[in-house]
Amino acid sequence: MARIMYDRYLTDADCSVNITNADTEYLATTVPESFINPPIKMRFLSTGGKSFEELCLDAVGDDEIEISHEDTLRMVRGELPGWRLVGVQFTASGGFSAFYANEHPIETLAPSEGKCSYTFASGVSFFFVERDCLEVELEVDYDDGLPTRRYIGKVTYDDEVGVSTVLIEFLGKRKIQKMQFSENEYGNERIPGHVCHITEY
Repeated sequence: MARIMYDRYLTDADCSVNITNADTEYLATTVPESFINPPIKMRFLSTGGKSFEELCLDAVGDDEIEISHEDTLRMVRGELPGWRLVGVQFTASGGFSAFYANEHPIETLAPSEGKCSYTFASGVSFFFVERDCLEVELEVDYDDGLPTRRYIGKVTYDDEVGVSTVLIEFLGKRKIQKMQFSENEYGNERIPGHVCHITEY
């Protein structure tokens, strides 16, 4: 198997890697395709000693939406009607977070035009890693005829390194890319941001 290794820098505001079910830049950006494409499937492989219920205690809604703890558990399991996982984010210093959205279309143009604008009510679930390990498997289906994209992300904490993340991407069963970055590994004055070590297979 051929492989190539190189470094890149996480230079966006969040120093993050985002995975979405539509062609959006950020995990919290929603477009009509976010609700047409299948939601992201998520499965926790390890929760660092926390139970699933304890992990979901860290879930919060936005200012306009209150989500009960029971509904939070259902939402994260994919059982809460109307809510879907549309984006996840791995950040250099904050670990892992997942973004759930609920669609509320509102017609603002004449019905004869057959168009409407969309507003989205959204809930954000944060899974912050401090001294615990979190390992999660994600599956993203696209309409391009290729196999499902699958990711395994592992976030750990160490006193010296801080938060560390390893994200492996698979196409079908084949590993195609690994990304590694940590909270305390920075670039320099010319290239600010966190260093991301990439291996392509």
